[in-house]
Amino acid sequence: MYTTAILLVGGRSRGRVAPRPLRKQGGVARIETAVEEALQSCVDEVVVVLGRRVASAQGTLEPRPRLRVILDKAHSEKRAALLAAGIRNASPESTAYFVALGDDRAPSSVEIDRFLAAALRGGKPIAVRGDRTRRDPFPMLFERSVRAELLADLDDDGLRRIVESDPSRLCLVRGDRPAPAEARRTSRS
Repeated sequence: MYTTAILLVGGRSRGRVAPRPLRKQGGVARIETAVEEALQSCVDEVVVVLGRRVASAQGTLEPRPRLRVILDKAHSEKRAALLAAGIRNASPESTAYFVALGDDRAPSSVEIDRFLAAALRGGKPIAVRGDRTRRDPFPMLFERSVRAELLADLDDDGLRRIVESDPSRLCLVRGDRPAPAEARRTSRS
């Protein structure tokens, strides 16, 4: 199985000066952290799709052998359009695509590997992490058979309907991170 991780970085940020993926945490932009995590996982390649609002991030991501950065100038906020650009620019060898947002909700390398392992065990084409606070279908994992549907001219609601329409194709995977207090407690012990 040749897996491509696609990180979507549209840059929409309500009421803030800097888009969320470009904000720094500990001196490092969130998109850089997301790319590092994806490269540390067992995916074969990482494709970062930038919207025009975050075009400046193209210069901050240093070139790497398994990393490809695409600028989708036509779309600034539509995740479905960014996803289609990522699929088009992925390697032709790809048999599975892992898709996540490249901001503060980007999954860790452990979560990505958990997704891939769950998909291999369950044999279902799409694995979606359920988020109780938001009805957000990301991150998700799908195989080549769903590619044509996702390359169709979709809006974000259409993307959500495709993901939620057929429960037999879905495999819910817990991807919750520990709360900061829990993380500190476990690291001290």
